[in-house]
Amino acid sequence: MIARLQSHPLKRALRADKMTLAALEATLRLYLHPEALSEKLPTLRLLTRSAEVIQIQAQRLQAPLAAHYGAEFAVQVMPCLSQIGSGSLPVDRLPSAALTFTPHDGRGSHLESLAARWRELPVPAITGVNADRLPEEKKRGMTIDLGYAYWPQPDGRVPGFIDVPGHEKFLSNMLAGVGGIDHALLVVACDDGVMAQTREHLAILQLTGNPMLTVALTKADRVDEARVDEVERQVKEVLREYGFAEAKLFITAATEGRGIDALREHLLQLPEREHASQHSFRLAIDRAFTVKGAGLVVTGTALSGEVKVGDSLWLTGVNKPMRVRALHAQNQPTETAHAGQRIALNIAGDAEKEQINRGDWLLADVPPEPFTRVIVELQTHTPLTQWQPLHIHHAASHVTGRVSLLEDNLAELVFDTPLWLVDNDRLVLRDISARNTLAGARVVMLNPPRRGKRKPEYLQWLASLARAQSDADALSVHLERGAVNLADFAWARQLNGEGMRELLQQPGYIQAGYSLLNASVAARWQRKILDTLATYHEQHRDEPGPGRERLRRVGRKLAIQILEYFDRIGFTRRRGNDHLLRDALLFPIFSGND
Repeated sequence: MIARLQSHPLKRALRADKMTLAALEATLRLYLHPEALSEKLPTLRLLTRSAEVIQIQAQRLQAPLAAHYGAEFAVQVMPCLSQIGSGSLPVDRLPSAALTFTPHDGRGSHLESLAARWRELPVPAITGVNADRLPEEKKRGMTIDLGYAYWPQPDGRVPGFIDVPGHEKFLSNMLAGVGGIDHALLVVACDDGVMAQTREHLAILQLTGNPMLTVALTKADRVDEARVDEVERQVKEVLREYGFAEAKLFITAATEGRGIDALREHLLQLPEREHASQHSFRLAIDRAFTVKGAGLVVTGTALSGEVKVGDSLWLTGVNKPMRVRALHAQNQPTETAHAGQRIALNIAGDAEKEQINRGDWLLADVPPEPFTRVIVELQTHTPLTQWQPLHIHHAASHVTGRVSLLEDNLAELVFDTPLWLVDNDRLVLRDISARNTLAGARVVMLNPPRRGKRKPEYLQWLASLARAQSDADALSVHLERGAVNLADFAWARQLNGEGMRELLQQPGYIQAGYSLLNASVAARWQRKILDTLATYHEQHRDEPGPGRERLRRVGRKLAIQILEYFDRIGFTRRRGNDHLLRDALLFPIFSGND
């Protein structure tokens, strides 16, 4: 049939491309083996259950319900028929079973009250806090937007949970919640098994830095042990596929308490993130609201650094400074908060809630202009094509853009809307239809040159930069190409004053104004400037030396900064705006070994 479709004249008129026909063929081939198909599709597996199996499951559920509601209702199992298909196009009716609730006093108001209680989700077994806050979430029994729950412990620790949506339609909300996490808890229901979103979430976790993973198989009381074993095998296979073979797995049933204590104990033993004091504070905002009597509050996950009550932070949404009036970290009032925590900040300044959007930032310092181009290291699940349009997710931000492939796994991303990025930030790339996750990306370099990126020596240098394991390694690689602007480097590595001072204490670095050079770069600049001064003195013997404007032509602002450094150490001598050359033959010249 597929072959006839491919050769039929209507194929072009109907715009049936090769991918559509291939998908149709793959689907039809599945139906050639119905016994295997029911194992792959959860819907078919449920539809093909026998009446006896359904009856057993209904009776298993009837016993605890009768024990709980027996004082008000008579709970019975009754046979019924379930319809396949929509109401306008019914396909078939299958034998099923139903649980009936009959009020002992015959009053229908009791049934309405019972139905209202059942529409509310149960209290989660771990935290005891329902993270679903939207009315639609509670009505539909599914997570739509990010939800938050906290689990205070007697020792003062407060583990925090971010409940992210699983449904494909709300995946962009899920991506906004995974930035900055230390651990992930993957929940797989035993009656559903491994779903498409299970794989999607594992792929995203893999592409955002492989956080430590724990897996909970839930609703084990709703299926038989054979089904539990089957789902456990499925989950272990997919964990190996995505590089999480070492993930700890727990089988749970919240209504019975099965496996809950063991899961709680495991979660409490997970290590906390080490707090690095040398990094600047950076928080991705995912919510903004006002509190009566307090004012504007923003929440998010701190990606780096530390913040204190009274600090001044830069709010990117309005590009204005804001003062921190009060803090909550992990839902507890505090004077300080740090990276890895969920933080709510009561801020004061010239900003309104309506001006703040998900994806804005609170930063310790005034940032540079956001970036429209970055070099990244790719980790691809699906091969990308040159200049392919993409959806790009970073922390709580979501923009569109394109990819320019360079060499091996290096590429340039060009954003339609600029992003505030730093080195090693993780991004998730999805196709332009926003249905498939294609790749992950790690930022290697901000604001690359527009030309020359494909030169072999430049690509080799980029590969070295991608391999840098520390701030010191990255600085060393940057210095191979020339002077480094200290402010730009501090932003890229998110180093505060303490972090930069510690880094600059290493021997062999020469600071000239706001630039940093190593010995070999300084030697090149020394020769260039001294040659310029010597030539000027040779051509203008009656003048004391060239002015600053003439020297700017040598290398713009950097030349002046280096010349001022040479004045300080005695290589040159300044008189007013003129720079005089001393006896060049007596000057030591920097070498690569100095």
